[in-house]
Amino acid sequence: MATADDVAVVQEFFADRLPASWTAWVTECGAPSGYGRALLGLGRRTTDVPANAPEDALDVLMLLRLTEPGFGTDLLPLEVLPDRQLHCLSVGPAGPGTVVLVDLDRPELRVRAASNLRNFLSQWQRDLHAIAMTVTEYFGRRDSTEADTLLRPDEWSTRRLCSQDVVVALLQTRHNRDTNEHDVAVCATATLSSFAEGAPARWAMTTILVESYQAGGSLAVNFVRRVRTDGQNGYHPFRIESRRQPVPLPFAEWARSRGIALDERSGRWDHETGERLLVAATRLPDSLRALLPSAGVAPAAVCAAVATQTWPALDAEAVLRRACAPVRVLTGAVLVTDRLRYLADQQVVRGAMMLSTLYRHLQRGDQPSASDDDDTVRSIEVDFGGARSVPGRDASAEPVAFTAVDGGPVTADWPVLAGPAPLADRRLVIRTLAVDADLLAVVGPAALRGCHLGEVLLVPADASARHRELTDFLTAADRAGICVLAAPEYTTTMDVAIAKRLDRARMTRQ
Repeated sequence: MATADDVAVVQEFFADRLPASWTAWVTECGAPSGYGRALLGLGRRTTDVPANAPEDALDVLMLLRLTEPGFGTDLLPLEVLPDRQLHCLSVGPAGPGTVVLVDLDRPELRVRAASNLRNFLSQWQRDLHAIAMTVTEYFGRRDSTEADTLLRPDEWSTRRLCSQDVVVALLQTRHNRDTNEHDVAVCATATLSSFAEGAPARWAMTTILVESYQAGGSLAVNFVRRVRTDGQNGYHPFRIESRRQPVPLPFAEWARSRGIALDERSGRWDHETGERLLVAATRLPDSLRALLPSAGVAPAAVCAAVATQTWPALDAEAVLRRACAPVRVLTGAVLVTDRLRYLADQQVVRGAMMLSTLYRHLQRGDQPSASDDDDTVRSIEVDFGGARSVPGRDASAEPVAFTAVDGGPVTADWPVLAGPAPLADRRLVIRTLAVDADLLAVVGPAALRGCHLGEVLLVPADASARHRELTDFLTAADRAGICVLAAPEYTTTMDVAIAKRLDRARMTRQ
């Protein structure tokens, strides 16, 4: 515990601007620690800490000011983390300051960890509880006879969300059959300088909501408390208390930043709120989000498909705009034995996949296929023309415009089979004709009549391999001045991928 003299010494470094919340904490609570983590108090510690842990906040503060010129003079260390990072209290001129994550290698970068000290300490204690729960559950299951069995949705499952070797979040969830809602017992998210503010919370929230959808329940989520028992119920050494625990603060703050209010003390949110959270967390494009109210598809179904990459966002939007029965396509409801409907859905998905491939190609710009800078992509806007296609109309050849946000030229350096090469303009208008070479020879001339000068007709790679059989079609394209561009995919390759995608979509929800 800190004394008044200890606090007075630290106050001198900040011109008596330390918030009362920090003074009360170090004098009344000391410095808690556990599971390899320890907060920096003042004075001698009364609990066991790692051998290499610093003694108190004053020692660390003086060391940083002497050895790190970039360390801010308004920062008070709260916790020393690996990789030269710290949690610090930003001491403002008045009122309690925010808690930020500081990287000593990039001192100008500050990532907010909590809005105030009280919230930070509360979440820190919950994180320790989450670690304890996870460790106990892991060893309990490892030593049980059920260690090699697969978990059902209604059984507690523990997972780590990782980015490479960094743990971003820790979750322990199950589907509650009695309420048809999802229960969350452990939810701990990290604050990382390499992630955007709130990104770990968004990732964890997306995982929970998608898991709830896949389990066949509603998107209502309850944050419950598990306590130790004598382990009579199988290997699980916990039971559920009726009392809920509050909604995690990172979730509440992230939702508030998106205009969604969560009642933290209630320890839950209902289905409608969960649906709004999932739409916001999935970050659907504005054009796709605008389609949801009139598309006849549950927003949760689209969001879950996009979040799991069963249907990338561009593919999902193409299906919603072009398919005569988009729900049937997105859920994979038609089996291959229903040949006519399956072929109709297959052609729609072919066109969507070709557009998606072109979109990724344009994002890469002039970068080579194997680049060290894989995360740097151009921002490309896609415009389907606004309204959905007329039911019963062949929509696969309707124009789609790709525009570079930076104003630079948009070009696709794929093989040109006929007509002039695409102009290096900031806007590229594409019409897809996603049929094999035999059918292309029949419907190709009719598709050309609907094209305008400057537009590009995108066909599968089959046309490039069977060039001789399409002489009439390609000659007509030359005469009309329409560019015919060959995509890298063959229809046979796309059909195999489509079959797998439709199977996955059909089995996504239990």
